[in-house]
Amino acid sequence: STLDEAWFLRGVAKYYLNDFQGARNDLNKTLFRNPLLSNAYLYRAIVNSKLSRYSQAITDLEMAIDLRPNFAIAYFNRGITYILVNEHEKAIADFTKTINLEHKNTDAWINRGTARLLNKDTTGAISDYSHATKLNPFYSESYSKRGRVYYEMGSFHLANEDFDKAIKYDSSASINYFLRALTKNSLKKHHEAINDLNIAVNLNPDNALTLYNRGLIKWQIGNSNEALADFNRVAELNPENTLIYYNRGILLYEIKKYTEAISDFTSAIELFPDFAKAYMGRSAAYFMAGNQVK
Repeated sequence: STLDEAWFLRGVAKYYLNDFQGARNDLNKTLFRNPLLSNAYLYRAIVNSKLSRYSQAITDLEMAIDLRPNFAIAYFNRGITYILVNEHEKAIADFTKTINLEHKNTDAWINRGTARLLNKDTTGAISDYSHATKLNPFYSESYSKRGRVYYEMGSFHLANEDFDKAIKYDSSASINYFLRALTKNSLKKHHEAINDLNIAVNLNPDNALTLYNRGLIKWQIGNSNEALADFNRVAELNPENTLIYYNRGILLYEIKKYTEAISDFTSAIELFPDFAKAYMGRSAAYFMAGNQVK
């Protein structure tokens, strides 16, 4: 029981089994027996971050760095933690330090790009993501991150090229199909967008956001019944979502199912009593249903 390495290794094993509290307990015992073990501070910091103990995580990483000033992974993880607490400039500094120590660390370039993006430095973010694609041209995440920036900028053709590459190098990530679908929809390629959303749904059947957007695009191209089926599923998955009831109410109104539309507008109003458009929609549905009085 005095062997600090045994406590440390069991703590690491518990971390990989997602037993974060158990891992933290074992790492505490490790550091009680050996307060100079930098890797124990590193792992305890990661565990503390998983448990949302961000200030404690930063303290542990500072201890690890004090013990090993060129401990690149400690700077990297502190950068991640600074992002989580919205200290973006500090995160940029830590990722820069990581890059100085490990110039070919692709994830450090990607995360510095993300920190720069959060710090409203779009040009710097694209530069870092682009450098990451050069370091590892087969890494999906670099293209995915840069594609999102291009999409937000309205550079849809560039975004589409990046999502094509992201999917080429990792066809299992549903998020990239979802993002490419949004991009294709912006390029007026609605049927291609639906095809991508179909794949995303197959990969992640209970993702309400994907189903909601597929429903919107199907509605946009006139497939009202299929759109309604998607909206119904979203309402099952996320019954507290005001917008799903409002949009489904509008769709039901358009296909002349006024009583059902009234019910959906009422649900939207119950969730958000100040939703003026929902009152207007319900009023119109009442009128078309024969000016019924509630």
